[in-house]
Amino acid sequence: MASLVRYAELRHRLPSAEILMGTGNLTELTDADSGGVTAALMGICSELAIRNVLVVQVSPHTRRTIQEHDAARRLMFAARADASLPKDISDALLALHARKPFPNTPQEISELAAELKDANFRIEIAEDGIHVYNRDGHYVTQSAPNWPRPRSRGGWENATPRTSRSIGAARSTASRRI
Repeated sequence: MASLVRYAELRHRLPSAEILMGTGNLTELTDADSGGVTAALMGICSELAIRNVLVVQVSPHTRRTIQEHDAARRLMFAARADASLPKDISDALLALHARKPFPNTPQEISELAAELKDANFRIEIAEDGIHVYNRDGHYVTQSAPNWPRPRSRGGWENATPRTSRSIGAARSTASRRI
C-alpha cells in the first residue's frame, strides 16, 4: 500500500511526468488469480495516468499476464474515455464468474428438456443444477451455479466435471447449450 501511495504522491507532485509501474510484485508473488489483481492495478494506472507498465511473466500461474494486462488496459481506457465505471465493457477478465451466470431462461430450459426427452435423454432439475443422462443412464453433463463442487468428504481435489462421449450427441440433438 505504501508503494501505491508513493505513486499517487509522485503524480500529485509531477502531474506531467512519465511514470513506470511494475506489476510483478503483486501478480507474481500473490497466490491468487492474476486477472483481478491486474485489473485493479490497471485501474490505478488509469487513475494516475501511468502509461508505462513493466510486466513480468515468470510464475506458472501468471502465464497469461501479458494478455490480462492488455485486456485490463483496454477495459480501463474505455471506462476512462466514457467517464464511466469499468463495467459492461468487456468480459475478457472474467475467468471464474460469468457476467450473466444463468444465460438460459426457464422457458428455454423447458424447451431443451423436451427436445432431449424426445432424444431418449433423462433430465433432472436439482438444487445444484440440471443433470442430463443418456438413454443408457450414463451421466452426460451438468449446468449448475455451484460448479465445480466437492464430490466427497475429501474436498475439492477430485471435483472434475463428469462427462461421457455422449455429450456431443446431446449438444447436436439440442441446438442450444444448457
